[in-house]
Amino acid sequence: MKNTHELSSEEEHRNGSHGTDLKKGEGLLFLKAFLKNPAYVGALVPSSRHLANAMTDYPWLFEAKTVVELGCGTGAVTEYILEKIPSTATYLGIELDGECIQHLRKRFPNQTFCHGSAAEIRKYLADRGAGAPDVVISGLPWAVLPQELQDGIISEVVDCMAPDGKFLTFAYLHARIMPRAVKLKKHLRNCFGGVEISKPVWKNFPPAFYYICDGPRARNGC
Repeated sequence: MKNTHELSSEEEHRNGSHGTDLKKGEGLLFLKAFLKNPAYVGALVPSSRHLANAMTDYPWLFEAKTVVELGCGTGAVTEYILEKIPSTATYLGIELDGECIQHLRKRFPNQTFCHGSAAEIRKYLADRGAGAPDVVISGLPWAVLPQELQDGIISEVVDCMAPDGKFLTFAYLHARIMPRAVKLKKHLRNCFGGVEISKPVWKNFPPAFYYICDGPRARNGC
């Protein structure tokens, strides 16, 4: 288990040698994305390293063969995913914002990022000949996404995942009582055999928690 945040030579290759330099100015880039499209960003700043580390500190991630990340933003969680998955694993990131995609491709030049909607996961996987993901990690702002889009993305996640796959997605504590956030919780319980809720991660702005879902059911089950 990798608990340090120092990059090995292998990780530097996977993450890109100039990744550290590109991290400068990410806060401004993220804020620009929020101001441009708040309904699809949902926060003023990227996820903290505390939240990113908590969401990726699981043994099954270290053994994953295919990992999909939804809503990569500027790469706050991406960095931790790439540090922890095996060197042989396939990583696929999906991000809607064009400027963020350009940033991600520069910061992590050895990885694959798709510019588009998270509701088309299966298409992106098929286009690249990738197998069913063992792990899907999401940074999408469910509480503010249109309900139809939220439903479509969850259905895509369920349909694309390996039978024993894991789905992790975070939510902000202050937004957990919003109607779409409440609907998300019910939707996850209908669509997965097991749903756990993490402890709050207070060192994040805003404070957050995340869902750990496993045992995806058939679409007609959710």
